[in-house]
Amino acid sequence: MNIYKISTKLAGLLLLTIMTFGMPEAAQAAFGISPPNVSYDHLKPGTTYQKVVTVSTSETDVSSDVKLSYSGDESLRKWLKVEGGMSQVIPAGQKQLPITLSIAVPEGASKGRYQGNLAVVFNNDKQNNAIEINLGANIGLSLNVTSRDYEDYALRSVNPVDVIEGRSLVFEVLIDNKGNTDLDEIDLTAQIWSQNEKDLITTLKGGKLSKAIPAYGAGSAFVYFDDVIPTGKYWVKSSVVKGRTEIYASKQLLEVSPIVVESDGVKTTLDVLRDGEIQRAFISDPEGGSGKGVSTSLRVKSPYEDAIIYSILTLIILIGIGFAYKHKKG
Repeated sequence: MNIYKISTKLAGLLLLTIMTFGMPEAAQAAFGISPPNVSYDHLKPGTTYQKVVTVSTSETDVSSDVKLSYSGDESLRKWLKVEGGMSQVIPAGQKQLPITLSIAVPEGASKGRYQGNLAVVFNNDKQNNAIEINLGANIGLSLNVTSRDYEDYALRSVNPVDVIEGRSLVFEVLIDNKGNTDLDEIDLTAQIWSQNEKDLITTLKGGKLSKAIPAYGAGSAFVYFDDVIPTGKYWVKSSVVKGRTEIYASKQLLEVSPIVVESDGVKTTLDVLRDGEIQRAFISDPEGGSGKGVSTSLRVKSPYEDAIIYSILTLIILIGIGFAYKHKKG
């Protein structure tokens, strides 16, 4: 019997054994890392870059140990911080563990590329009870330090904020700042169309953010315009351009609501004027709200409120005068 026949029989026997008894539990367990590489080419000295890496497992009925170890450039080792430590646990019942990697580049750091590797070893109770197999993977690190400013960002969303009549238009934007400098302005154009889309009401151009989005970060901010439009529903076609390239476009519904008064849960459209103006005690600002669909709180002073107050004061004074007169007479 030659070697080929022997190896063929052994392979068949192994396949039959696997089909009969199944794979060892450790081999069946799925383990993954996303993303497997962390790379950024525009780190500036004196800044901190963060990236979230997600470790996932298919084994959710037991807890899983996740251990990391670093190898690579010594400078990068000193800058790198693994939030939560180099040894962490995926609790039972949980499929994923987000791990934040922070790279704090000190002032005066030399320009150039720094590379390293995080070895990730995964183990759980099932593996220890079945067969000693440690599943592993690597997170590649490649980071370039430069002194040049770099601007890049992506728009997650641009939402016109529903407002009440008389308020200027506001947009909430959600931005990923991929640059190494703070972002305080974008190039936003918004066309306001009638609900039937036949009439262009106005075109807005601007983009000054209510607050800067930090370098390497993500966040939301507001863009304010001076334009005021009448009560009604409108279609808003938004566009954001970077350089000469459109990077975002959307079409959304905007509602400008009439001023309403809420009393005992009943909302009533206000049509009472006082001295030619509606008396507004408080109207919440979008910065204090949640952005899209910002709740508007409003108290309107009744035209009869002053008269009632004056009448009560007059009655009190008359009662006081009556008591004083009675006391003096007695």
